[in-house]
Amino acid sequence: MFAGRRDILVSLIRAVEDQRSHVVIYGDRGAGKTSLLRMLSRSASEAKYIVAYFSCGATSDFNETFRSVAQEIPLLYHSGVSPISLNADVGSSLSDLLGSGKLTPRLFGDAAAKLVGTRVLVVLDEFDRAESAEFRRDVAELIKTLSDVSARLQLIIAGVAGDLVDLMEHIPSIRRNVTAVRVPAMQDAEVANLVDNGSRMSGIKFDPAAVDLVVSAARGSPYLTNLLCHVAGILALDAGRVRVEISDVSHALEDVIEDFRRRLPHQLVVHLDKATDTFNAAEEATEATPAAKLERGASASPSAFNISAKVLEKLKKDGALQGANPAAYALMIDSVTPYLQLRSARERFISQAA
Repeated sequence: MFAGRRDILVSLIRAVEDQRSHVVIYGDRGAGKTSLLRMLSRSASEAKYIVAYFSCGATSDFNETFRSVAQEIPLLYHSGVSPISLNADVGSSLSDLLGSGKLTPRLFGDAAAKLVGTRVLVVLDEFDRAESAEFRRDVAELIKTLSDVSARLQLIIAGVAGDLVDLMEHIPSIRRNVTAVRVPAMQDAEVANLVDNGSRMSGIKFDPAAVDLVVSAARGSPYLTNLLCHVAGILALDAGRVRVEISDVSHALEDVIEDFRRRLPHQLVVHLDKATDTFNAAEEATEATPAAKLERGASASPSAFNISAKVLEKLKKDGALQGANPAAYALMIDSVTPYLQLRSARERFISQAA
């Protein structure tokens, strides 16, 4: 199902293989960062890397996370341990050498520096969700330690951010040790390719007009592309058809917008609905530029992201979001931008149909 992104994937592989660099991947929510990480992890595993993949959460902790990493690394790759000495008393993984005390970046980095005969990739997805400043600081310190000792272990970090500084704290100390890769919105041709992949795998055909509406509404988001096609495909099957028409995508658009609406507080929906006109005006101004004519869709998501962020910030200042627990707030953050973007797409579609 993976579509497009070849140049980005090649850049990631070169950063890991040729530059032996740590990598930070950033971009808007729903841009396809996790899919890229999965493809990179699969390629690395096929190339005999040891891959440890983790999705960060609000309570992510350095000690817990990197002890789990150490458990994925067989002890036979540690230069200080002879293969003939491996037994139940010595242990079976790198974690058995780390003791029972609190694990620090220096302690883990020193152990990783003694790895031989293998390469290790530690993938930390959704790094932006980690709320602990200490965790972020420790990860940055680990990158510096690993780079200083040229360890055979590299970190791949991904998260929602506008730039590298948004995602990583203590950047000055590690700037030389990381390769930053931004994941932009997909090009229209890549979105159409994604629809075609799903069509071939499922046996559900899409009318050209239906594909055009998906491309227009998704605005380069693989997440929204898959979501709209999934709902539209089910609607077509319910109607006894194996071909998706533009009316199916239109109804899917309504259903998905309503689903996002139910996830959001009423006062936030009111503000987002008022922001739709602002978003449409911003898109029209963007699409008038020469760059947008070359790559339609790639610049629309950032404007939705920015407008949504401004609405959230205003409500936060007004106290409208006070008392929202972290899980509820995270759900809002995940929903506001696609809601605004899809509602805007519906308005455009209705206007063009009229």
